[in-house]
Amino acid sequence: MWMSYLGPQMHVNLASAPLLEQVMRQEGKYPVRNDMELWKEHRDQHDLTYGPFTTEGHHWYQLRQALNQRLLKPAEAALYTDAFNEVIDDFMTRLDQLRAESASGNQVSDMAQLFYYFALEAICYILFEKRIGCLQRSIPEDTVTFVRSIGLMFQNSLYATFLPKWTRPVLPFWKRYLDGWNAIFSFGKKLIDEKLEDMEAQLQAAGPDGIQVSGYLHFLL
Repeated sequence: MWMSYLGPQMHVNLASAPLLEQVMRQEGKYPVRNDMELWKEHRDQHDLTYGPFTTEGHHWYQLRQALNQRLLKPAEAALYTDAFNEVIDDFMTRLDQLRAESASGNQVSDMAQLFYYFALEAICYILFEKRIGCLQRSIPEDTVTFVRSIGLMFQNSLYATFLPKWTRPVLPFWKRYLDGWNAIFSFGKKLIDEKLEDMEAQLQAAGPDGIQVSGYLHFLL
């Protein structure tokens, strides 16, 4: 066990399985994790409620209980098999396209980026019940903005974490960090609003008894 410092933060590092076990066993009813202070500042500035990564205690437990019902139970998770297979098929198609377009005809230059697009496509398809086009030959502009905003948020969060708060109005990093989050939330809100419109149309056409829960977002809404 040893201590290290990263900017203003002190870290206690454990490299022993028995010590890790002891720490985990001493945890209370609800897990205690990083308080995600930087994420909370963005939520507070825009009057947004906290989610499972930013809340703690009993509220965290309530959120996890609601979210887990259609994700972590094996029988429920199996419902997304077709969606995953669809994304996997498109991933393999895109892989073949990139190989064919390469100089050697059999090489993909940036597999990490392709896997990143695959992960985003699969996650968004499950959460929002809609394809966002990460694996298309020509990615939609709003999806490009969304992907870029995720990188912008994470890159600038490093500076926002370790630089003093008085630098925020002077240096560009804090504004870039907030702009990244705002674009991420805007993209998610657009997909949720589209789902609400679809649900309203179904309700008008079939009535309350004619609507079946189609997926994860539909279940939450």
